[in-house]
Amino acid sequence: MLAEYEETLEYLYGLHRMGIKPGLEHTEKGCRAFNHPEKSFRVVHIAGTNGKGSVAAMVTTMLRKAGYNVGLFTSPHLITFRERIQVNGRIIPKQEVVHSANLIQTKDLGLTFFETITLMAFMYFRQEEVDFAVLETGMGGRLDSTNVTQSEICAITNIDFDHTEFLGDSIKEITTEKAAIIKKNSTVIVPSLGKKAMDIIEERVHEMGASLIVADMYNGNVSLLGQFQKENAGIAFAIGKHLKVKEEVIKEGLATTFWPGRCEYITENVLMDCAHNVAGIRALTKFVKTQQYDRLIIIFGVQFNKNYKAMIKALPKPDVLVLTKPRIQKALDPYFIEKEGECKIIEDPKEALTYAQSIAGAHDLILVAGSCYLVGNMLEPEPEITFMLPKAM
Repeated sequence: MLAEYEETLEYLYGLHRMGIKPGLEHTEKGCRAFNHPEKSFRVVHIAGTNGKGSVAAMVTTMLRKAGYNVGLFTSPHLITFRERIQVNGRIIPKQEVVHSANLIQTKDLGLTFFETITLMAFMYFRQEEVDFAVLETGMGGRLDSTNVTQSEICAITNIDFDHTEFLGDSIKEITTEKAAIIKKNSTVIVPSLGKKAMDIIEERVHEMGASLIVADMYNGNVSLLGQFQKENAGIAFAIGKHLKVKEEVIKEGLATTFWPGRCEYITENVLMDCAHNVAGIRALTKFVKTQQYDRLIIIFGVQFNKNYKAMIKALPKPDVLVLTKPRIQKALDPYFIEKEGECKIIEDPKEALTYAQSIAGAHDLILVAGSCYLVGNMLEPEPEITFMLPKAM
C-alpha cells in the first residue's frame, strides 16, 4: 500500500502543472459526477487572510466535544498530505487517499490539484457520515473550490493583503472575494473589521438575506498562544453559541485545541509560526515582544511570490538572522535576500535549525517563520514526498 500511496501523491502533486484555475465549474462538475457529496453534511466555511486554520481547529474541537462527527479540510499541510483531510481528529488513511484519487482519475474531469483534493475531502466526509464539515478556503472565497457548498455558517477571520495577484490589491477587492462565501440565509460571523471591509460584508449579507454576528474578543483560556488567537477564539465562540453548543463545552474546546506550528514552542527556546505574509508577521512580532530572552535568532524562509522585504522588516530585530529555503519549488533563493547585520545562509531548513541551536545560549530565543512549509520541514521526521511545483508557476 505504501508504494501505491507514494504513487498517488506523485500523481496529485503532478496536477500542479495545470496551475491555479480560479472558478467553480470544474469542482461543480466533479461533485455532479459523484452524486453531490458536498450536500451530505452541514458546513462551517471559513475565509480570511490569516487565522482560518486556527478558527477551523477550534470549531472542530468544540463540535467533537459536543458529540458530533466532524470533518476538517485545511491547507497546506505541515508534515503529511493526509493532515489536510481529517475526521474527528484522525487524518485520512493512506488507502482512502489512494481509493478516492483513483475514482476521480477514472472520470477524467481535468481537475487541478486543489479541485481534486477538495472533492476527495467531500467524498471521504460523506463516506464517514460526518455531521459537520469545517472547511478552510484555500485562497480568497468567491472562486475557491470549497465555495461550491451551501454553508450554514460563514466566518471571515480578517482582511489584509496576500495573494494580491489573484484577489486584488485593495481592501475592497480582497473583501469582495472573501465575502462571496456568504450564502443565502446563512449566518455570517466576523470580528470587528475596518469600515471598508464591513461595508462590503454588510452589503453582501443584505443581498443574501443572511444574518450578521460581530464577534467579541474571547478573554477566557485559549490553548493557542498569542493575543491574535483571542480574536480567533472569539469567532469560534460565536460559532459554537450559534450552533447551540453548551458554553462549558465551547470553553473546554478553546482551552484544549491543538493546532501545530502556529506560535508553538517545540522546545523551551524554539518558537515556530506559520506566518507567511506581512500581517501574520506583525501579529507574531507582537507576541515575541512579550517574551523574555537574551538574544533573538531568527530563521527565515519564504516563497518567492511573497512580499518578503516587508516581512523581514516587520520581524522583530534579530541578533542573528539565518536565511534558509523551504523545500518547495516556489521557495525564494536566500541568496537573493538583502542582508543587514549578522546573517548566515543555510539552505537546508533542518541544518539551519541545528546551527541556530548550536550558537544559542540557554536564555536565547530561536524563532522560525516565513512559511508553513518551512515549519513543516522543521517538524517532519523524514519528508513524505517533497512538495514540488512546476517552475513555470
